[in-house]
Order: sequence, then C-alpha cells, then structure tokens
Amino acid sequence: MATRYYEDAKYYLKKKDFFTAFGCINYAHGLIDAVRIRKEDF
Repeated sequence: MATRYYEDAKYYLKKKDFFTAFGCINYAHGLIDAVRIRKEDF
C-alpha cells in the first residue's frame, strides 16, 4: 500500500501539485513506520 502512495506522490509531482505529493509521501512513510514498529513488537 505504501508503494501506491509513493506512485501517487510521483504523479502529483509531475503535475506540480507539491502539497498533495508531500501528503502522499508522508502517508507512505507513516505506513512503513507502522509496519516496522509492529514487527519490532513481536
């Protein structure tokens, strides 16, 4: 799922919609962190 947000970020960068691209990449980063934290808990 994080990959989809990354691809969305690239799409919005091409459209020069930097605000939305920034939001997408931050959401992807949050998903990756959540998975990493979850794996460390077990």
